[in-house]
Amino acid sequence: MRAEIILVTSAFFHAAWNFIFKRLDTKHSVLLLVVTTATVTSICVAPFTGGLKIGTTMGLVFTITAGLFEAGYFHSLSRTYETAPFGISYSIMRGGAMLLVAIISVSFLSEPLSTIKLIGMSLLVLGIFLTPSKDKDTISRSGLFWALSCSCFIAGYHIFYGLALTEGVSQVGLFVLSMLTSVPFLALKSRAVALKDIKKIESKNYRWIIFAGILSGSSFILFLYGLKNSYAGVAISLRNTSILFSQGFAWWLGERLTKAQWLGIGAIFLGALLIGQ
Repeated sequence: MRAEIILVTSAFFHAAWNFIFKRLDTKHSVLLLVVTTATVTSICVAPFTGGLKIGTTMGLVFTITAGLFEAGYFHSLSRTYETAPFGISYSIMRGGAMLLVAIISVSFLSEPLSTIKLIGMSLLVLGIFLTPSKDKDTISRSGLFWALSCSCFIAGYHIFYGLALTEGVSQVGLFVLSMLTSVPFLALKSRAVALKDIKKIESKNYRWIIFAGILSGSSFILFLYGLKNSYAGVAISLRNTSILFSQGFAWWLGERLTKAQWLGIGAIFLGALLIGQ
């Protein structure tokens, strides 16, 4: 039961930090500060959670590779929230990632393709099709492009997270080392815009940036602990309750969906649950 609570908490934290990030302007500078805060927070808690255990050489390779995918994830996430509404884009990103993880796992990682998993994959495809298609003013083509791109990077770091854990990398060590890989790439990519925009951040928003960073780091680490201490299918299914939490936050932002979009998000959520079985 403790693992299940940890995973649902992780899901809430993930939706919450994305919500805070969506609300703040100057996306590039804010994101750089958020991920830096998340990394520093994780380093601080590392001594109390077993340290930064690396495991094998392949574990280190998988961790660094996950970090490279994270760099792409953070950049595409920033572009997504600049061009697309929160609730729809969040669902597309998470649902698309789960679909890709399932395809890769079945095709290359010897995971069996069950009937339930196939139904889940079909629902994800249906949901991703329905969610943006019925109201063209709701999400632009560029927003949809960045949301789908982000889902590819999420799938990538998710796969390599799992591979690194099997090689003995500790949960906090995995997150810290992958972030230490991704943050420099993110800084190099957005340094000009971030340095220019950082002066535009209102002083009152810094507390939200720090809070979002703590939530971000906690979300990732809690998910890795839950993944390590429960069945993979249960972990992934519970982690994707963040899709439901995101819709609550989207409502708070004033976003309203059509019936078709609600059906699409429902299909994505149900597909994400089934795909983990």
